[in-house]
Amino acid sequence: MSMAGIGYKVIISGAIKGCQLLLGVGSSLLLARWLGASGYGAYSFAFVLASLLAIPAQLGWPSLLTREVARLGPADLAQLAGALRTSFRWVSWSSLAMVMACLGIGYVIGGKLAGQDASTLYLASALVPLTAWIGIRAAALRGLEHVLQAQLLDGILRPALFLLILAFLIGRHLSPATAMFAQVLATFVAFTVGTVVLVRVLPSGIRRIPPDAHRAAEWRRSMYPFMLVSAAQVLTTQADLFALGLVSDASEVGIYKVATMVGTQVGFAVWLVNAVFAPRIVKFHRHGQHEELQALLSKGVRFALIVAAPAAACIVAFGRPALEIALGEQFGPAYWPMVIIALGQLIGVSAGPVGMLLGMTGHERGVARILTLCGLSSVVLTLVLASKYGPFGAAIAASASLILSRVMLRALATRVLRRS
Repeated sequence: MSMAGIGYKVIISGAIKGCQLLLGVGSSLLLARWLGASGYGAYSFAFVLASLLAIPAQLGWPSLLTREVARLGPADLAQLAGALRTSFRWVSWSSLAMVMACLGIGYVIGGKLAGQDASTLYLASALVPLTAWIGIRAAALRGLEHVLQAQLLDGILRPALFLLILAFLIGRHLSPATAMFAQVLATFVAFTVGTVVLVRVLPSGIRRIPPDAHRAAEWRRSMYPFMLVSAAQVLTTQADLFALGLVSDASEVGIYKVATMVGTQVGFAVWLVNAVFAPRIVKFHRHGQHEELQALLSKGVRFALIVAAPAAACIVAFGRPALEIALGEQFGPAYWPMVIIALGQLIGVSAGPVGMLLGMTGHERGVARILTLCGLSSVVLTLVLASKYGPFGAAIAASASLILSRVMLRALATRVLRRS
């Protein structure tokens, strides 16, 4: 593919990411405004629980399936059919186990969510298989080089449908349970559309060929490292909210969710750097151009800080009045957790695109170990600090773990560059 083609895809991917961000923030603001801190906290806790359980439900198949579909292509339809069928069957069985776990958690702690019954958690259990199935549908589309369709599936279609359903429900009876039902409905429609798109782009004749799954044992060995990386990523981004929900009431969960929703946008600069610089990092590393690679990384840090620093400054300067105007005075306490998270993100941005560098140069296992360690430390710190200081303690725990992960990734990247 030409550089112009790569640039075009980067621009389109950036636009999709921006639309996804706007849709996510828009739906979150609507929910927070109409459900209040307590109701929004109950919904957020259930949604995070479903997101966490979807990781073991997927068994690492999304990344593995993308690799296998891209490698096999139309050259071996039997193995391609075997990979698709095996992934769906295994993910379905693991999803069933995770659904039972979600229902069990709902039965045990459902009444704890600030007087909300367990219906929100019960409805969230339906998200586990749907999210897992969407993951493997999108992975197959990426492997078949339909990357934009894969991004549109979960990045635009699902949140857009959710926002439309929420807009319809506002002014009627919007509760945490009905909001979760809207999320389940939007996810089901996105999964159905994804299935139709995948069937249409699969190589012709694949449905008439008996699936060949003789490499199932090899796939089983390969999927666990991918699952570890996915679990590490989710641990570092969502496990703190789940841990807060275990030691605090739903209103504090809602306040913290708003704080993270706004504060973490400072880190969007890193995604921009990754999207723009990734092809050149791979090129410089492959050709041994170490000085050029180091200069590129330094340029990436400067670019990211130019974007992130003003965003963090705006949050510090205007965050409190903006929260109270947009969401009401009950969300005013989200200001200081939001500031702590934004400043932590800014410090993390200053480390540069080290995670992407290590992933692109074959050190993804090291990245997974570091992210897992820091994610677990975030959970432990949140349980300790949030039980005494609430959302403020959870923000300190999350920021400390993020900074620790960036320091460790930076140190690993420095060693890698020195050895190469």
